[in-house]
Amino acid sequence: MNPQSVFCPNLACAARGKQGQDNISVHSRKEKRYRCAVCQQTFSATKDTLFYRLRTDSVQVMLVIRCWPMGVRRKRSCRRLAMMSGR
Repeated sequence: MNPQSVFCPNLACAARGKQGQDNISVHSRKEKRYRCAVCQQTFSATKDTLFYRLRTDSVQVMLVIRCWPMGVRRKRSCRRLAMMSGR
């Protein structure tokens, strides 16, 4: 986790969008959370991404997304994932 490459996503924060100014620190490595020193808000490393609040493993999501352009439908993708994960 590199806090220098992250900025505060809080719309009301004066430091929003400013990277590399030592205003962001690691709040929790286990939960992958950062903390803004200006507004004191904590936020997830996946905030504003496809993976935010996602409970499914990100690797599985990427496998399904890669199958879509090849014309593989959702049902078939689920079967492939089940075979790959041993379910």
